[in-house]
Amino acid sequence: MKVKILVGLATLWLAACTPMPVAVTPATSQERSALFDQLKPLEGYWNYYDANGKWQGTGRITLTSGGAVLREVMFPGKPHEMTNLYHMDGGSLLMTHYCASGNQPRLRMPTHRITRAGEFDLRFDSITNWASGEEYMGRLQLAIADKDHATQTWTWYKAGKATTNTFTLKRQPPEAKPVPKPEACPTP
Repeated sequence: MKVKILVGLATLWLAACTPMPVAVTPATSQERSALFDQLKPLEGYWNYYDANGKWQGTGRITLTSGGAVLREVMFPGKPHEMTNLYHMDGGSLLMTHYCASGNQPRLRMPTHRITRAGEFDLRFDSITNWASGEEYMGRLQLAIADKDHATQTWTWYKAGKATTNTFTLKRQPPEAKPVPKPEACPTP
């Protein structure tokens, strides 16, 4: 009898310690249309220019994971290469920024923050792999002007001080040499 009670208590303890996923109500078609679907036309190869019009590098934006995620690779092959993954999380657009500094801030934009079509204001939600005092990306303002032009204003924070960096994105013409594609994973 004591063994059964101990086994039962151990089972309950293990069940209580096992993390469980938190259910999220899926995005409505209106939320998806207002947020994620507006990003899909960005798919392609891009040139990044700083606020002075100086070329800073290239990037590639692709749809992945069955069309549920938009992946942006900034400055591929460079020491400061970074990846951004955009996807819906319930009624919000969520972006994880895989920073060259080694941390991964998540920025979020709920539908109630929409002010104008093609304009996105993603703000800090949470972060992984961050030590107090280190810099981190805390905001992305993205404005899509048309199918070939967009602007990203990144705000990062260090010791309570905000600094911004703006990139103008210009689509590479189809005849331009594209950014090399990453190696494909071998199939098992």
